[in-house]
Amino acid sequence: MAKKSRTPKPVNANWHSYGIVGAILVLTLWCYHYSLHNQFLNWDDGLYVFGNKYIKGLTLENLKMMFFHSITPSNYHPLTMLSLAVNWHFSQTSTTMYYFTNILIHLANVVLVFILTTELCKRMGTYSPAANTHKLFIAAFCTLWFAIHPMHVESISWASERKDVLYAFFYLLGFLSYLKYIDAVNSNQPALKWYAITFMLFFLSCLSKPMAVSFPLLLFTLDFLLQRKLDKKLFTEKILFFACSLFFGLVAYRVQKESGAVADFQSISLIDRVLFTFYGFNMYLVKLFLPIHQNAFYPYPDIRPGIPLPMLFYIMPLATLLLWAVPFYFKWRKKENLYRVTLFGLVFYFFNVVFVLQFVSCGDAIIADRYTYTAYFGPVFVIMYMVNELVTTLPALKNWAIGVLAAISIMFAIVCQARTEVWHNPETFWKDVIVKSEMHSQLPYLNLASYYIDSGKYEKAYPPYIILSKLGVKDAGVFRNLAMIYGMRKQFDSCLYWFGKALQCDSTDISIYTNRGVTYANLGKFDLALKDFNKAYLLDTTKNMALGQRAQMYDQVGQYQNEVNDYTILIRRNPSEPSYYFGRGNALLNGGNPAASIHDYLHFLELQPSNGIAMYNLSMAYDKLSDEKDALDYALKAVQNKVQVPADYLSRLQKSSSR
Repeated sequence: MAKKSRTPKPVNANWHSYGIVGAILVLTLWCYHYSLHNQFLNWDDGLYVFGNKYIKGLTLENLKMMFFHSITPSNYHPLTMLSLAVNWHFSQTSTTMYYFTNILIHLANVVLVFILTTELCKRMGTYSPAANTHKLFIAAFCTLWFAIHPMHVESISWASERKDVLYAFFYLLGFLSYLKYIDAVNSNQPALKWYAITFMLFFLSCLSKPMAVSFPLLLFTLDFLLQRKLDKKLFTEKILFFACSLFFGLVAYRVQKESGAVADFQSISLIDRVLFTFYGFNMYLVKLFLPIHQNAFYPYPDIRPGIPLPMLFYIMPLATLLLWAVPFYFKWRKKENLYRVTLFGLVFYFFNVVFVLQFVSCGDAIIADRYTYTAYFGPVFVIMYMVNELVTTLPALKNWAIGVLAAISIMFAIVCQARTEVWHNPETFWKDVIVKSEMHSQLPYLNLASYYIDSGKYEKAYPPYIILSKLGVKDAGVFRNLAMIYGMRKQFDSCLYWFGKALQCDSTDISIYTNRGVTYANLGKFDLALKDFNKAYLLDTTKNMALGQRAQMYDQVGQYQNEVNDYTILIRRNPSEPSYYFGRGNALLNGGNPAASIHDYLHFLELQPSNGIAMYNLSMAYDKLSDEKDALDYALKAVQNKVQVPADYLSRLQKSSSR
């Protein structure tokens, strides 16, 4: 009896989707796992996180500051700051959870990109059946490139760029909600709910980062891709969105203008501004295919009068014209689907980068990797759609096409993972910037040297400081720190020279006078040291450090009464500081007032009971008052606390007290 043949059960397409997304998420985690070990950078992280007092407590007052003021110098993004405040509440300066949160939001965005791509392909089936048929192929590679593209590392592996991944999360959800709104409108169903949800998601995206103001423009690109009729309703339904965009755009411009981030329009010529715009538009696309020589800081070219821009800048307008001709070529050839998709991709990309193309210059960089985070969806969608069209028309090329895409994806993954290591700490970060930047930019050398100084690695700070001096830096702090490095080397002539340079830049910096005063003291030039400490104190009489150093100089030159006066002021300001009583006790003892010194030494010993040196000094004070018994008592206590008391002094006291 013949066996019945079994009809294979159809595989649920959902399981294919889950498998694809799961594999991409695992690969993404591998690419970004190193970021979990990152430290904070001395580039905005202090302003956003560890140096921002408003995120260090989830209080009503701090929440008011976050949402109704700009608590960072050049941006208004309260929702981002709230998310960082939540991180601080649980982690404070432990960095792992900050980066884990960034990665987690990015993974959520990866899932949203997959869903958005499949939903678009489904709806394109009316004029492009192949898009709907092979939607998993298109969605898989669109999502993969979004997940692991090396240009996105900056948005994820930098704590301060939380705003990129967070605004994109609401941005992408807003697109999906808008598709639901379109479905409801097309089927004559109530659409107000989806309209309200879309607007709310857009509003939250704007609260995360002002770049979200492009959202209503992007809605038009979705309308175009899905063949919605261009009529009055299409515009009126977006009026509320544009009003919101205008509000947040004006807020962002005002905040950046007040912080000095917006360059004076006259400082860069109109022609240069236009060329910068074309350059940025094209370079982001070049780096989509060739993410090489990535740099966290792409400085402007030298724009001094009489120096022409590099030839590449003059080629960019022509390249842009040729690129925009592509969709209209397809229109001319009556390839409606290719025309619609390529124009959608270009316009989607343009609206995402239009506000950061530096026609109005903001910041010190001409381009930045982070601006591609959402923008690349447009051109990548076009690429995958066209590859799908190619293999549909020429099936023999399918394996080759998949092989090429897979090879590029592997390259992206490797470069992405390596790029995350650059963001590990300020040293790895700024060294990478320096290697890839022209030497005329001072910022990377300044920040690298600052990191070394803050870490106590003074000798490592020396080379970047020397380069800064050659670049013509006019920074008192640079010259002061360079002087201190020479001082540590005992090269005092050079040390004093750089202190002089520092004072030429800023003659009101107290730290320069106090540190030069220490140098003079080390050279035994106590009068010059005292002069510097006097100057430092006169600049700000509230500073205890300058007053304390001046008191020590008075001791060196024997002006004990002045020393007593300074320590008296210090004690009045901070009566719990033991060293002030010890210093004044010494001044009183040396100045011939042992009775008064005893009170200070005793008070000091109440605060530091086991200080043998104070016991020995107290013994000498009692000795000057001919109180040999107390003198001997404290001398013996000093010995017990490991102070070497002269044997003849002890012997004399023992003989005197035994009489």
